[in-house]
Amino acid sequence: MSAKPQKFPVATPEQLAAYKAAALALEEAPAPWSTKDEAKRTELRALDLKLRQALRKAEEAMPLVAQASLTKTYGKHAVKVLTAHKFVTLVHVDRGEDQKALKRFAILQELPPLDKYAALRDETFKTTLGSMLSDAFSMFSDLRDQLSDWYDNLPESFQGSDKGSTIESARDAMEEASSAEFELAAPFDDLPYVHLPNECSSRSDTCAEAISILSEIESELNDVAETLKEIAEMPEGEERDEAMPEWLFDFLRDRPETDKRTIADLAEEAEEKASECADIIGNAEGTEFPGMY
Repeated sequence: MSAKPQKFPVATPEQLAAYKAAALALEEAPAPWSTKDEAKRTELRALDLKLRQALRKAEEAMPLVAQASLTKTYGKHAVKVLTAHKFVTLVHVDRGEDQKALKRFAILQELPPLDKYAALRDETFKTTLGSMLSDAFSMFSDLRDQLSDWYDNLPESFQGSDKGSTIESARDAMEEASSAEFELAAPFDDLPYVHLPNECSSRSDTCAEAISILSEIESELNDVAETLKEIAEMPEGEERDEAMPEWLFDFLRDRPETDKRTIADLAEEAEEKASECADIIGNAEGTEFPGMY
């Protein structure tokens, strides 16, 4: 990221109101193909063209910025973060020669400096290790179901082919990954974490993202284990209390009386969970997915 974000012009309330009115008029107008009457259809085509021209005029009256410019300034998550916090709104989508969407946005308020954007990004993607784990297993399950349907719908003569065998192997790998008996209990399931997701445009991408999530969980659990070991070796008292992260202090204070785990026990549990996570990663890595998608 550059030291200072590029300055983009902000759309005025009047420009935004004109655009919204034109967009609403087009949305509410009856479609030309909604009638079989040729005369009425011709009339509706003319109205549709008029409304589209009005919308384009309203768009052209506003200062717009391309998605690529936002991404260049703030990074690949810029659109989601800035849209979520009402800094920008999507106004127009074109199709390039390669048919990829070329999105343009109106700026609703002055865009944030980079340090504030970083805080907004972390707020947008803040989650917990438990939620991340659930997301990863959902990805594995979705892949398993897709591959299972694909394989089952192949003619029997194709199921034994190289492609059929590849589909079957990938399905079995996703079945093993999605059915792993692995879960996080308190306090680890509620540990806060900022996960910046990757775009998934293929089955390979989805599997890689699930593995990436598990890798982050594994790394965080190992870090937590080291922190807990250091605290466990400190004598009880004010110094140890001050060394405790907030999540640990809250857990020890609020846990049920039946939970007798010591800080050293928690450190050992975190290490064990990290190791189990690594096993799932090892089994899922290297899975080959046939086809372009």
